[in-house]
Amino acid sequence: MTLDAKLKGCLDLDCDRCGTHYDYDMSGQLRLKLSDLVSENKDDLDIIEFLDGKIDILYILQSEINSIQSDYHYCDNCNDNSENFEVEY
Repeated sequence: MTLDAKLKGCLDLDCDRCGTHYDYDMSGQLRLKLSDLVSENKDDLDIIEFLDGKIDILYILQSEINSIQSDYHYCDNCNDNSENFEVEY
């Protein structure tokens, strides 16, 4: 089965440069292959296996959100700023 959806919403993120908390508006296409069989192709990261025959949409959404949050993000102030940045804690 193929899941073809649009992922849209707002996430709370922290800037990886200055540590400022900000809201991130996201919008993107989500296209995944859902399977009830063990995939032989381990290189295809767009396949999610549900071996019990039940598709867990909440699990898929949380996984996508966690993936976005684990990436590097910069707030608007740091995004276009190329000067050296140092903060002492």
